Amino acid sequence: DRAVTETGYSRFPLVRPGTQERPQVTGYLHLKDVLYADAAERSQPVPAWRARALVPVRAEAEIEDALASMQ
Repeated sequence: DRAVTETGYSRFPLVRPGTQERPQVTGYLHLKDVLYADAAERSQPVPAWRARALVPVRAEAEIEDALASMQ
């Protein structure tokens, strides 16, 4: 919840480690998926099964269509 307060975002990309020059986004994490965590759990990495898959969207897609596919 601190990250949301600091950034204003509720979704955060998950990036494969070791690829700083050209990061590969592998999914995303939504704030509501980690609100369950207590203090001890928050000091641990988020379990992989909490990651959400990215929704593929064509670059030429209309914005309304892209947003609809992400709902």
